[in-house]
Amino acid sequence: MSEDNLITFYKSVFRPVTEYACEAWQASITKDQRAIIEAMQRQAFDIIYRRGYDHDVACIHGNLSQLLDRCNDITRRLLMYAMKPNNYLHSLLPE
Repeated sequence: MSEDNLITFYKSVFRPVTEYACEAWQASITKDQRAIIEAMQRQAFDIIYRRGYDHDVACIHGNLSQLLDRCNDITRRLLMYAMKPNNYLHSLLPE
């Protein structure tokens, strides 16, 4: 498979599984668990690129962010959405 097809597979299959419900768990995982999640992404990039790219270079090359950075962004977007006064989640937030 080409790199483009593997990136598409990664974005549509692998990444959603690793990010599932990250709004609930990302703030409470341990440093070791974070390392495991990033190691999974590094392994995926090793398969995709087969060139031994550094993890950060692979992220740039594939126009991808690190999994935990993406989870932080997803959580931030949910909180910004929930903070809108007309949002149904707004009533669940403390004042």
